[in-house]
Amino acid sequence: MNRAQRRRQQKQAKEPAKNQKRSRPAAASDLQALLQEGLRAHQAGRLADAEAAYRRVLETLFYPFAVRFGYRAPDPAWLKRNLKELPGLLEGLLDFETALKKRVGLLKGISRAQLQAVYQDRITTAPGARTLIKTLKSAGIQTALVSGGFTFFTDQVKDALGFDFVRANQLGFSGNVLDGTVKEPLMDARGKKDFLEELAKGSPQAVLAIGDGANDIPMLKAAGMSLAYHGKPVAEKAARARLAHVDLTGVLYTLGIMEKAFQR
Repeated sequence: MNRAQRRRQQKQAKEPAKNQKRSRPAAASDLQALLQEGLRAHQAGRLADAEAAYRRVLETLFYPFAVRFGYRAPDPAWLKRNLKELPGLLEGLLDFETALKKRVGLLKGISRAQLQAVYQDRITTAPGARTLIKTLKSAGIQTALVSGGFTFFTDQVKDALGFDFVRANQLGFSGNVLDGTVKEPLMDARGKKDFLEELAKGSPQAVLAIGDGANDIPMLKAAGMSLAYHGKPVAEKAARARLAHVDLTGVLYTLGIMEKAFQR
């Protein structure tokens, strides 16, 4: 390694975690497509494209760990060394249950205080969310938050915004630190659909479901009305309508609620 290469490597090692906001992880629903993209590029000999796709998969799988301890993209040299083995490795991780458990396992030993710091520093509400929930509540419409994330965060979002119900994955704790497990049942695509049906009480036609990815498809199809909100193409195809250029107050217009009735 020459002097210029060493300087570049040192600069990259010292680069702050600020870049993580510019390199958001792929949605979990896109992992399979990304892997397939990498495999096609790999087979065609386009190794740089294959590395880029594999890198995005790795970023997503290990993002919960990275977000707490400082984000670093996978080392390019490591990617090159392990390029042949990556497809098999990643295929084994892409099952939702397996991937979730492996990611949670990386969080073992993190304290509640550290998790709370993540919530305070990094969790933000989508534009228009507060107005949407307040306006629906004022109209007597109940709201629910369902997520493939974790109740540690979603319970706080529920309280902050005023959702009536919430369902997400529950992290396991040993005292005040994570024990590296997630409790069953997992909130996957089937779990989201089941939660909708539980809330609908036999009247799914009275439910509006909003989602953005593949894990939302069964829920979107089960609801009487469904919206893909800034969604992936697969979600837009499954939903009955889509919102792509507005914030969440656009949902209110969809329901026929005009701005003069908005609760800010």
